[in-house]
Amino acid sequence: MSIFKPIIYVMQSPWFVKMDYYLGKRIFDRPFVIHRICGKIGWETYYTGPVIEFVHRSIEAFRAERITDLELINQIKDFLSTAGLEHDLRAFLSLDPGKMLTIRLYRKYLAKSGNRIELNVFYIPAGQCHPPHMHHDTASVQLCLAGKLRARQYDRIQREDDNHVRIRPVLENTIGLGDCMVTGENYRNVHWFGSLDEPSIVLNLNIGGLYEDTFDDKADDPRGFLDVERKIDQDGSIVVKRLSSVKAHEKYAKTPLNQWPISNAAFTKTLATPEERQERSLRMVRNFSI
Repeated sequence: MSIFKPIIYVMQSPWFVKMDYYLGKRIFDRPFVIHRICGKIGWETYYTGPVIEFVHRSIEAFRAERITDLELINQIKDFLSTAGLEHDLRAFLSLDPGKMLTIRLYRKYLAKSGNRIELNVFYIPAGQCHPPHMHHDTASVQLCLAGKLRARQYDRIQREDDNHVRIRPVLENTIGLGDCMVTGENYRNVHWFGSLDEPSIVLNLNIGGLYEDTFDDKADDPRGFLDVERKIDQDGSIVVKRLSSVKAHEKYAKTPLNQWPISNAAFTKTLATPEERQERSLRMVRNFSI
């Protein structure tokens, strides 16, 4: 791959990123046309910076059982918050697509361990949201690069049947520039976030294949969308219905999260203490052989 380094260097330069964005938008009405073509052939070109090396080292530590899944994702969160990504991603931060858009910066499948790594940039217009969804066999970090986000997070409790899940709200907050939120298989796995009165840009990191014991035995998609507009039970939990991606976006994507109010009292009853969640995460971690 060393012979491709000069090409990758050029394709990561701010002028090339902007050229690719405007060329695709003007000719095909789809930004980043060259990058999309490269992605189709499995050649991810837009970021090879220090975050990638740090994520790979953290996964190795996890596989060697030196850290838990929550320690893994939190140390990555801390690294992202101090990595100075504003410079590396400055070309992306100068763009405003005016619509919901996801750009993949990096994707890698680690055949030896079964882990998958994906790094994306989300553009979220003012007043729009990523609809409520849960994750299968995935830990993730979202870092706010521009604007502000309103986020609501839930813990999963149990499956009611094939189409319904019982969850409990645990936190709603505003995520500002440089702030992060994290999820694990058994920690704030369900979330919902979007822009307020200005557009936002989010760096999204997903790491899959970390868990032996998962909430669902299998899933066709690492994300499962949910209809959270349901009555809260006396114990603070909610039975929510699974939705298709199309229906979830139709209902939630164009409306700010604060247009879906929830009682503050709902957040006073948590599913488990941090110590209980950590213990449960330890039990769920796959015993990798190196």
